[in-house]
Amino acid sequence: MRIGLDLDNTLICYDQAFLRVGKEEGILSASFAGNKAAVKRALLAERPDGSRWEALQASFMADALMAAMLFDGVTEFLERWPKPRRHRGYREP
Repeated sequence: MRIGLDLDNTLICYDQAFLRVGKEEGILSASFAGNKAAVKRALLAERPDGSRWEALQASFMADALMAAMLFDGVTEFLERWPKPRRHRGYREP
């Protein structure tokens, strides 16, 4: 049996990472607070054409995994998952 794990917004939470990168890049004010959805709403309200949101996404992608955190409980779940005897990478059928 093969089981795949989706990292993007399933196991990895980008909320704090979007805040950090947005503030570092000057896209968000230093006082801005909120999760990824709040960041997106605020930037789309500022520029409905999506350019501010897209600028943050572009800046974010370079640091995404380094700045992101796992959602609560992921580490514990993976630590309890049975270890396979051998690993075979996924290949498209």
